[in-house]
Amino acid sequence: MLLSLTAAAAPQDYVLERGYIEDASNAMSWEQVQQMKVTPYQGMLAKGYSRSSFWVKLKLQAAPDLVQTNQSLILRIEPTYLDEIALYDPLEPTKKNRFAGDRHEWADFEYQSLVYNFVLPASTTDRDVWLRLKTSSTSMMSVHAYTLEDEHKRDQQYLLLTAMLSVLIFIFFVWGALYWSLSRDRLIGVFTIKQFVGLAFVASYAGYFRLFLSDHLSALTLDYMNSAWVLLTTFTTVWFHFEFFKDYALKRWGVLFFYGLLSATPLALLFIAFGDLTGALKLNMIAVMLASPFMLTAALTSIDWSSVRHNPAALPKRVMIGFHGLFFVVASITAIPTLGIIPITDMAPHFVMIHGFLTGLVMLVMLQWRNKRIYENQVLATRLANQQAEQERQQRSEERRFLEMLTHELRTSLSVIQMAIGAGIMDNKYKAHAENAIRDVSQVMERCLDVQEAQDGKVILHKEPVDFAGLLAGLQSQFSERASIEVKISGQCDVQADIKLLKVLLSNLVDNAVKYGAAEQSIQIRVARHGDVCSVEVMNKPGDVGMPDPSKVFEKYYRAERAHGIVGSGLGLYLMKNIARLMGGDLRYQGTNGQVSFVLSIPV
Repeated sequence: MLLSLTAAAAPQDYVLERGYIEDASNAMSWEQVQQMKVTPYQGMLAKGYSRSSFWVKLKLQAAPDLVQTNQSLILRIEPTYLDEIALYDPLEPTKKNRFAGDRHEWADFEYQSLVYNFVLPASTTDRDVWLRLKTSSTSMMSVHAYTLEDEHKRDQQYLLLTAMLSVLIFIFFVWGALYWSLSRDRLIGVFTIKQFVGLAFVASYAGYFRLFLSDHLSALTLDYMNSAWVLLTTFTTVWFHFEFFKDYALKRWGVLFFYGLLSATPLALLFIAFGDLTGALKLNMIAVMLASPFMLTAALTSIDWSSVRHNPAALPKRVMIGFHGLFFVVASITAIPTLGIIPITDMAPHFVMIHGFLTGLVMLVMLQWRNKRIYENQVLATRLANQQAEQERQQRSEERRFLEMLTHELRTSLSVIQMAIGAGIMDNKYKAHAENAIRDVSQVMERCLDVQEAQDGKVILHKEPVDFAGLLAGLQSQFSERASIEVKISGQCDVQADIKLLKVLLSNLVDNAVKYGAAEQSIQIRVARHGDVCSVEVMNKPGDVGMPDPSKVFEKYYRAERAHGIVGSGLGLYLMKNIARLMGGDLRYQGTNGQVSFVLSIPV
């Protein structure tokens, strides 16, 4: 779109032929060059950084219609950074010292606009005019002859183009400044500086400085300011890319190459200090030419992509290579005509400005992508930190509950032992109390160790066929002095399980029924097969403690409100649930019809 602004509805160009003569001595006169043979060229003169002067011969088309209406032609010359252009017109031999360029005051120009112009009389026959170009910048010059009306249109198009570029670059600068003020991201800060310098460069390059500052600063001062912005643009661009590559752990040779590119600017300033502005600008352009292929090569070979894969600030390899490939193409299109290799197109002088816009736009998109990745990583890190904090809070709460449980149970058992000791004579009654208290403490300790082993995955299964009749007979014998156990086995349950763990599980269920069930009431155990599952149900009538809370019965440390008078850890059912799952089965609670029922399911 930007290129089409200057190409749309192209006006008539009254220049028919173009040719040039190189004056390496910088001392030839107009009379001398008129006797020499010119080298013809098409479109734009592009001779790179040269210490020679170039004489350009232009054949202007006859314009009798303009002569009749007393109209003039405007000779339009671009780009706007040429030091000096002198005009020699045989139709006006008496006019002397007709100059344009950075080294001449804007107020003295024959036709004032953002570019350079001369006012020429039209003629009824074709004629030749001569221009003498001498500049310390690249000897690249585009010359056209238009009517005054067409020149006004070209000026408006040029003004619109440069204004749009300036506004867009300014928007990039504002985005960077605002984002940096919020994030203090070093890379964003460097991008903001780069965009500010780029904005100043475009304003200087387009001629705005000459338009607004010529009443206050001399032409020579403005010319050196323009050169300074050129050098600073290169420096800040390389600096930005250097900071950008720091996220990718660049190899040592890449870092050293970046330092070399950055050193080109102070070296160019040294050239200027010794009066060699051409050498300074040529060195700067060489740095530009080296920068883009180097950065593409660095993206391909100087990054250990495996080491930066988890860096949120690092973009994917394909994106980095694509960006620097595009940067290489745009920089090459800009630098090739500047160095005088190929003129390419009349738009070549404006590629410098367009290059700044395009690279700024792509950099902005990449930074947005980079910042999005960083933000998402920060959100994830915050979420993980919150989860970790919640886990730590839960762990502290669990530790507190464990200590409360342990303290309560140990205090209760130790009180019983202390009471037995304090009685003086250890009769059978007190001895039994003391033994039960010691057994309770031992069970609490064993339960804690069992839970820890289950959580650590240290429980190893040893499966073998289960004889439920023999296993349950053993339970009846174990609890014969404490409770009456009724066993009913229906069907054949061919189960493979860890006998030791299964016995621990069922023993704990029966022990719970004894502790919390109604006194003098039998405990019922029913074994039955239901399809591919064998179920073992342990039932009892609830005692003074009442029915357990179904939503909490398998939680760690859960104990009913009225159960704290009975020694227990609150870990039993939690541990039994985990053991059941470890064996490939499940343990569930059913509280119906005034019965407390726990059902163990084991796959056949």
